[in-house]
Amino acid sequence: MNNIRINSLDTDTSRNLSILRSNTKLYNKLIDAFNILGNFNTKCDAEIFNTDKRLGKVDVAITDGDGNIFIITTKSNNKNDLNIIRKVGDEDILYDLSLSKKEAITKDNIDLCRTGSVINTRFGRFITDKKSFFSLFLGDVCYQVIASFDKEINVKPFIDDINSYNEKPSVKDFLNIFDRKLLPNEVLKLKEIITYKDALRVGAVKLNVDNINKGYSKTKK
Repeated sequence: MNNIRINSLDTDTSRNLSILRSNTKLYNKLIDAFNILGNFNTKCDAEIFNTDKRLGKVDVAITDGDGNIFIITTKSNNKNDLNIIRKVGDEDILYDLSLSKKEAITKDNIDLCRTGSVINTRFGRFITDKKSFFSLFLGDVCYQVIASFDKEINVKPFIDDINSYNEKPSVKDFLNIFDRKLLPNEVLKLKEIITYKDALRVGAVKLNVDNINKGYSKTKK
């Protein structure tokens, strides 16, 4: 792993980064995520991007060797803001490192940390950007469907279906919900379903019309 160090010649930015570095556990997770998400040399510069005195929030922008911009929060009244990485692009991608729980950030679980709209269900949290990932967190288990929709889809029918179950849905139930609620041409945009246990990837299946129609049975490592 590269020993990335985030630096700034600006006094205010440097002071805020020092505060962040004092939280060693969180800072190490951020560095692990940067190693996966970007192209960083052992040293990178940063600058304050935005401040919000009302929220006690300071955002810092970091640029990697390919010109990708990442925004992190070094200070906030809402402590979970410190776990968020925003990768800036035509459509920003958000990661919440707290979703990895006590596990280190790796290539195998970085996608588990994707975040967006957070919706509570009877059994756990449903987190999605409504286009490319749909995650259902059920205690220590998470099912995540990867898709490639061109625009946001309405997830309310998914939530209603999840809430109609008498007990926690299985991974097969979760996939069948997509099959029931999506149009046939939309089903073709489902790419993969991944199972995580204790924030570790334990199985994944590539999706196609055949295995969706036959019903999902089990994950394969």
